[in-house]
Amino acid sequence: PGPRARSLAPARPRARAPAPRAGARAGGGPLLGRERRLVPLGHSSAPWHLSAGTLWGSGGRGGGAEERGRGRGGGGGVMAPGRGPGGGGPAAALSREHFLPFVEMAMWSSTPGVKYSAVSGLATLAKVEENKAAMGDVGALECLATIVYGGLELPADDVSSLDINRSPGLGGALAKAQQRLQSDLKLRRLAASTLGDLITHEGNQMEFVSGQDIGGGIPKTIMLLKETKSAGLQQALVGMINTLAGTEAWQTTLVAGGVLPPLLQAAIGAKGEKTRLHAFHACRRLSQHPENQENWGVRNALEVLRWMSLDNLEIKFRMIAMETLRHLATPPANAMAMAAAPGGMAAISRLLDSEAYDD
Repeated sequence: PGPRARSLAPARPRARAPAPRAGARAGGGPLLGRERRLVPLGHSSAPWHLSAGTLWGSGGRGGGAEERGRGRGGGGGVMAPGRGPGGGGPAAALSREHFLPFVEMAMWSSTPGVKYSAVSGLATLAKVEENKAAMGDVGALECLATIVYGGLELPADDVSSLDINRSPGLGGALAKAQQRLQSDLKLRRLAASTLGDLITHEGNQMEFVSGQDIGGGIPKTIMLLKETKSAGLQQALVGMINTLAGTEAWQTTLVAGGVLPPLLQAAIGAKGEKTRLHAFHACRRLSQHPENQENWGVRNALEVLRWMSLDNLEIKFRMIAMETLRHLATPPANAMAMAAAPGGMAAISRLLDSEAYDD
């Protein structure tokens, strides 16, 4: 047919757009807030339920325990806020009911594997800033604090004191006890690290320090730091103190509560560099407060000065220590003690060597 015949031909109907899925948002973007549904690994429509098997997965199709709106491909994903259309824009916080099952299982489950998986879930969720307020609202702080501070101090990673050969016939029982203590300590370290992430939020920090449910987070943290022999738990606790030291309202509370002796000891004696760096920064932050400068004590000020004479101290640690000494030298008593200390000024003047320290 000619052009005119083609123009008179009836128009072909356009294909209709597929009907939106149940529960989908009209704007086409990811579901937000209470509209979000969770589905188990490997399923596309069944409501999400919590069990030891659905907390985490590594081979489920379409991502992790969260809906596929985040755009993850195959393999295990993590629960985190969805993004706006196209993957950009600010993150949208999950609602309270998404965190409550993790909190309840971490608090009440008697199965070690389920309990650890629940705390692992909270640990991942606590890394996202938008989640922290809602997690505090549903009791995550109280749950984690119960795990971290509850009961007696557990042995360090080295539990060799449990000699399985010391009593005939008890080897199996003592070996199981040794394994349980190691598992409990691992859970406590993870809970302390997660608690440290949550208290970077201002509201959670206030609840941690002053909330009745926790019963005084600062004195409990200081007490546990004094008692623990676990390097991993020490790192988490010193990190928490460093976070709290960054808030002026808690600086005097920390020093008055006796944080300086274990903190100064961790700054030099801790095995991990991250723990020592946390301790150095916490001392610098605490020394900024005028009241702490007066209450620091000459002995503790001279201990910071002694760090400058250590040959194996890296330059980044020396710079933080110098900033701390600058604050502590404000009270005349501390300044006179530093000037009179044997080798103190010589240790400080080493940093004036422009060839060795050109910055």
